[in-house]
Amino acid sequence: MPIGRASSSVIRLVKGRRGKVAMRLHLALRFDYGATVPWVTQLEDGSGLSAIAGPSRVVLRAPVPLQGKNFATVAEFDVAEGQCVPFVLTHGPSHLPSALRDGLARRPAGDRIVLARLVGPLLAMPVPGERRYSARC
Repeated sequence: MPIGRASSSVIRLVKGRRGKVAMRLHLALRFDYGATVPWVTQLEDGSGLSAIAGPSRVVLRAPVPLQGKNFATVAEFDVAEGQCVPFVLTHGPSHLPSALRDGLARRPAGDRIVLARLVGPLLAMPVPGERRYSARC
């Protein structure tokens, strides 16, 4: 994750290699070492959710419908051969607007939202000290 920036993102790309696979997402966000359950709301544009607990905020953007269930976020979706489903999780201060709002391109694709314009540039961004850090792993 970038050091010295107001927010940082983790991107997960679910790629279909062969056939069609049913996938399930289960995300249980907790803050303060698991002690705090955040207040979770749907984003106004329908592209994901926002979870706030005190000074911290996490935004999850995904092109699949997300639902709240038992204090967690769940989704079920299919990934077919050649498809790529991006999930972008961004952490930042709760008093600032989401850093991803300006870079997000929404294009209707049925009831899904495509994050293509956002994911490409984020993956290409250099991260200072990334090679030094990953060399220790």
